[in-house]
Amino acid sequence: MSGKNDLTQGSVGKNLVLFALPYLLSSFMQTFYGMADLFVVGLYNGSETTTAVSIGSQVMHMLTVIIVGLAMGSTVLIGQAVGREDRRETAQVTGNTVTLFMVVSLAMTVVLGPLVGTAVGEIFWFFTYRLTVIPILVILPIFLALGALVPLWTYRSVARHTIVERLREAEG
Repeated sequence: MSGKNDLTQGSVGKNLVLFALPYLLSSFMQTFYGMADLFVVGLYNGSETTTAVSIGSQVMHMLTVIIVGLAMGSTVLIGQAVGREDRRETAQVTGNTVTLFMVVSLAMTVVLGPLVGTAVGEIFWFFTYRLTVIPILVILPIFLALGALVPLWTYRSVARHTIVERLREAEG
């Protein structure tokens, strides 16, 4: 076997289960992670804290499902373009996917970043104001920079690759 799985051959059910298995396992792992959080918090804290962890776990699960869904849809579009051997559309869809995820990551950083400071202040109430604010002021710009630079770097790498391919196509 050459290491490639041909999903067009064999049983449809078996291929579908094998294809969906990684997503199902990641979904179960996310659920078990939330359950472990609830278990530990439920042992040592009251109902308010348990409710907060439960809601937070559901929000994280929802965000994970949305991001995985976007990635799956993008993968399908890229796979179709690769299957048609349409390099231009492959590059365009890949660039659009990177741009989409860059915008989503920047939006999430801007919207959720300030909430982190509030949440950390609420959780670590026993710290003085000075000990709580200084780490946030140091770490928040790092997270904001990573939230902006990693997608931009990825986009630049993809864009550079597509430009080189376009020049080669123009020559040949």
